[in-house]
Amino acid sequence: MLGFKATVLKLFIASPGDTVEERDQIEQIVHEWNDLNSEREKVMVLPIRWEKSISPEYSLGEDGQQIINKKLLINSDIIIMLFKSKLGSPTSRADSGTLEELAVFSKENAEQIGIFFCEAIAPSNNADFQEYGKVLSFRETLTKGSYGLYGTYSIKEVENFLTRQVAKYTTRLELETENQKSRNIEKDKSHIISNSIEKRTLRPDEMLLLKFMYTEGHNTIGLSSSFIYNTYSTFLKENGFKEKYKDLLEHTCDRLFERGILEFLEIEESINPYSYESEQYPQYKLNIKTYDGLGGILDRDKSNIDELLAECKIMDIGDDLPF
Repeated sequence: MLGFKATVLKLFIASPGDTVEERDQIEQIVHEWNDLNSEREKVMVLPIRWEKSISPEYSLGEDGQQIINKKLLINSDIIIMLFKSKLGSPTSRADSGTLEELAVFSKENAEQIGIFFCEAIAPSNNADFQEYGKVLSFRETLTKGSYGLYGTYSIKEVENFLTRQVAKYTTRLELETENQKSRNIEKDKSHIISNSIEKRTLRPDEMLLLKFMYTEGHNTIGLSSSFIYNTYSTFLKENGFKEKYKDLLEHTCDRLFERGILEFLEIEESINPYSYESEQYPQYKLNIKTYDGLGGILDRDKSNIDELLAECKIMDIGDDLPF
């Protein structure tokens, strides 16, 4: 009997009662993702739904939502929140059980939350229209940055969310392992980044790539990897940057290498499908100490970094490089 070892990540599916069909679909998406990816990634995603994963119980001093929070929610690794035309039933602590789950989970795990809105037809009767208005109001709070980004529900968007969450987890795991081996060997080069920001010599595309690497959990950049290009493209789109910055990826990596920020990892060969000839691509990395130091820089120098990134949003990117 053949098998493989894998880490299980618990995915909590949170949504009001009008999204039962979509909840079933998300569960099916997770199973299909596991079939395609779990053996390669050594990670399996376990869908958690309160109606399937918890048994009836009597508890003094706790209501049903508190039991769900304690038994399922806080023990989950990832959460997908789904809204359609209803916000959900209120609790004594929040406007709905789903919003209470968001408040509880986001305290420690804000980066592991995916919020999706289904396309819904506005209700015709007054009571349902008022409920739908609450959903629209909540979505408006997200545009103001209360809980980060949200997306429109689709199979592809959920698949992308799962892939990115697993990639971030595996990268963190690799970093922890590498960190134990090399923390005393590698030299922290984050001061180069900090000095470049202070002296205004770091280019906008360089800062954009560094932020992508840290926030998405990538300490390596493989220029032959379609996964890197696709995740970078998604990151650019979701954060309001021009997707054409992904076309500058190789040039930007070269510049960061020249600055001494990125380190050379290896040369990777890839077959060009049009010419069937082997092409060579350099692979780069941020060493562990530099990667760790980058997190402090993103917090400490936020205003200066925001100014740099603002240039990325207004700068016209033509075929010739603008820098």
